[in-house]
Amino acid sequence: MSHDIRYALRLLLKSPAFSIVAVVTLALGIGANTAIFSVIRHVLLNTLPYRDADRIVTIWLADPDHGFPKDIMSYPRFEETRALKNALSDTAAFNDTTAVLSGVDEPRQLRGVQVSAEFFRVLGVSPKLGRGFLAHEDQPGRDHCSHPQPRSVDSPIRRESDSARPEDTAELAAL
Repeated sequence: MSHDIRYALRLLLKSPAFSIVAVVTLALGIGANTAIFSVIRHVLLNTLPYRDADRIVTIWLADPDHGFPKDIMSYPRFEETRALKNALSDTAAFNDTTAVLSGVDEPRQLRGVQVSAEFFRVLGVSPKLGRGFLAHEDQPGRDHCSHPQPRSVDSPIRRESDSARPEDTAELAAL
């Protein structure tokens, strides 16, 4: 065995250009495999950080004839789905939304998520700040905005445009 290793080393020293190309190729291959496996492990193999994550599903409406391969549900359709208690143990709705923060120097557009009252309960988590939503706050025609405590004009959300810090996430919570 040691004879084979010495022979391989002599061949590598005879042609240094080939040796460098071989080592670089191996290094790139090992690095790429490590990076790909890390992404696959994080995205596909690790479970979501929610209670019963393997039982959480997303239901989309599909209308490919009109160009909507994935479409969101209307509130009445969500209510119909919520009534299917024999098929689903619990339901919650969510939708991306935007809001305008005004009353400061310049109005700013903020990103957020509209969620139904059951959202936190279905995921098995609690809000980092404040409380979850109550069932009566999830009714059509009600004021659909929770009002967190007011912040001072020099709050972090005003100073940092795209802050993702937890203390800034409760600036506006929409249902």
